[in-house]
Amino acid sequence: MSETTVTSGQVLSGVTLEFGAGAVVSDGGLAEYNQVSAGSYITLASGGVGQFNVLSADASETILSGGMASGTSVLGATEYVDGGTASGSYVSYEVYSSSPADGTQFVYAGGVAGPQDVEYVLPGGTAISSVISGGTDGVYSGGVASGTVVNNEGTENVLSGGVASFTSLGFGFQIVTEALRTAIDGRRQTGRRQTGRRQTGRIVTG
Repeated sequence: MSETTVTSGQVLSGVTLEFGAGAVVSDGGLAEYNQVSAGSYITLASGGVGQFNVLSADASETILSGGMASGTSVLGATEYVDGGTASGSYVSYEVYSSSPADGTQFVYAGGVAGPQDVEYVLPGGTAISSVISGGTDGVYSGGVASGTVVNNEGTENVLSGGVASFTSLGFGFQIVTEALRTAIDGRRQTGRRQTGRRQTGRIVTG
């Protein structure tokens, strides 16, 4: 196992990290378009930026305070947003695997996922405690979003077969299309079908 340090002015691009190898990016360093698999990891510390990295096969990406990630594909892997910011993450199962594992995104206190951008929770994916501020959270069939906070005109789209639970709406919207289950603030909602309307603080089916 080896660990690469990427700091001011340095770029880690197009590299495959596997078999427990890792990279720590900080202070103006950039990691982009890397393949991270087989138990390997990327850590984005203060000032570190990650773009369009692909995580698979039990890999992980940790975004600490001051770190930023965008466009990460989390396929059978885990993204930890622990004080940093993640936007435009794709969370799904590992597509090219005989025994696909689920992808998971964890957002801890102080972390932000999806501000002014898009989060995709695809089949086999789970997003926990995301904050969608002015952006869009798409929960597709087979995806699960729990504890999402939607504010600043943000939108959570729960498509047919998707699951959203414990969603909090503060000046945001939730649009539900025949979802398996959805709840606002922990209360299960069934609601009537309403087409072409979005309402603050209420589930709207369409």
